[in-house]
Amino acid sequence: MRSKNFLLLAAVLCAGLLTGCVPDPASDLRSQTWRVVSTNGESGQMTFNVSTAAYTSPTFSRGFSYSVEEGVLTLDVEDAEDEGPFLFDIERESGEYILVPDTEEVREEFGELTLAPTED
Repeated sequence: MRSKNFLLLAAVLCAGLLTGCVPDPASDLRSQTWRVVSTNGESGQMTFNVSTAAYTSPTFSRGFSYSVEEGVLTLDVEDAEDEGPFLFDIERESGEYILVPDTEEVREEFGELTLAPTED
């Protein structure tokens, strides 16, 4: 009986430690500036605040409101010309985020995005 309780406690502690090591994507995105590379050929930088995000490149800038819930990033474009919201599944790989478009229309508009921390 004691060994079962010990194993259960050990399993709970390990799960808690592993969960604590994975950063919350919303907090992590707000923590720094990100280099963005898209599969459609565009690149630039993106910064996230509490509820807004800004994308800047040498050719244009674009603002978004955003939210992160259950592993999905939702971007709403601030101008009325674009339809939205745009949804991306969030995948984390080696300190980078891969944003995978939810639909083919979003993939055509934005491509698949890789966000990597900028080197300051």
